[in-house]
Amino acid sequence: MGSVLGMLFIAATAAIGLVVGLRPTVIDGRRISDELQQLVEDKGISVECDREIRLDAGGARFACVVSRGGDRERVEYTMTREGKYAPVGAAEAAKVEYADE
Repeated sequence: MGSVLGMLFIAATAAIGLVVGLRPTVIDGRRISDELQQLVEDKGISVECDREIRLDAGGARFACVVSRGGDRERVEYTMTREGKYAPVGAAEAAKVEYADE
């Protein structure tokens, strides 16, 4: 009886681990918006990103609405595993350097 219970415990633990391990990691987009906003607020730019951003082994890809002086543009960004952001395919006017200072 003890070995059957042991096997059931191992199987249940493995199943729970599999379910938890396969769930996607999601970042709150408001947090990313706040971080990007802090980098550009002195330039008169506002940033609002997707509400949920999926993170995978290579980092994340998400979109933000960048506003400046009434002009709005949707810009795609990437985030590396190290937490560095970079715009992807943005118009020159909306590109902002996010270099470490």
